[in-house]
Formats: sequence, structure tokens, C-alpha cells
Amino acid sequence: MNVLDMILQSQKGGALDSLTSMSGLQPNQMQQLLGQVLPVLAGGIKNGTNTQSGLEGLFGALNSGKHARYYDQPETLSNQDTLLDGNGILGHILGNKDASRSLAGHASAKTGIDSSLIKKMLPVIATVVMGAMNKRAASDGLLGARQAAPSNGMMDLVSGFLDVGGDGSIVDDVLRIGAKALVR
Repeated sequence: MNVLDMILQSQKGGALDSLTSMSGLQPNQMQQLLGQVLPVLAGGIKNGTNTQSGLEGLFGALNSGKHARYYDQPETLSNQDTLLDGNGILGHILGNKDASRSLAGHASAKTGIDSSLIKKMLPVIATVVMGAMNKRAASDGLLGARQAAPSNGMMDLVSGFLDVGGDGSIVDDVLRIGAKALVR
């Protein structure tokens, strides 16, 4: 299951409902926004795991267990701690604030949603992505306090999370995510 599907299905849409409520957007607008930003965030995660140290960093973050709450308890998304954590996650995924601003500008141009609202929502969306990845890693049995980072298992997780078609390319999946957001 890819990241968008997991978010749409989390707690019967709880994460989507919380994001929609926090933003003041309509549900279809939030789905359009997610369709624009999730492929970029997913690509940043994939790029960050191209090295063993990046893969171990992701495993360590997921293994800490604190991200699961963003998926399991969407009401926590409006907490100030969530914003702080989300900014840290966003920094790791995108690298810098200029990349975040660029993503917000691009998503704004594609969706018509104000870029300042998108900038405000990006850290919260990043926490939901990490929460979904945490849930997926846990359900795949990849998390454990004394276990070393399982390179193959974690790469399979990242690839499966991003490459819905299983064809080794996320390009078609980016297009599919965007299409799902526009149809709903």
C-alpha cells in the first residue's frame, strides 16, 4: 500500500480529516494537495536512503516508535510538538527551507491553494508520512529495539511505499497519486 492510500485509510480517514480541518480546505482540495506534495516527500525519503547511513537514519527514526502516534492518533497533528517534529522531518527529507518553499510554490501553482497555507501544512504532512511509514515497517516486522537496520527489508519498505506498481519506477506512481487526488 502506498503512502497516499495509507493516509486515506488511516483510522477511517482520520489523518485526512485532521489535515483538512487544520487547513480549512475542502477534502478534495486536501487530496489534491497531497497528490502534489507526497511524491516529492516520498522521493526525498528515497534519495535519503541511497546510502547506508541514510538508511540507518531512517531505520533509527522509525524504530524510535514516536512517529506512530501521528498515524494512530490524528488528533495529535494539531499539537505544537507535532509542528516542531514535522519541521525536523521536513528538513531531513527535503534538506533545506528553500526546497520546502519551492515545493509549496509548485503545489500552489498546480492546486490554486495559497502557498503560505501549504508551507504551514508541510511539516504536519511530513509527520503523517513518517507515521504511515512507521506503521508499515512495524506491520512488516522490520522494527525491533535490538535489531540492526535491515538493509534489504528497509529498502523493500521504501520501494514498496513509493512504487505501487512494483515495476521499479515511481514515475507512474507519482502520476497515479496525482490522478487519485484529482478524482476524489
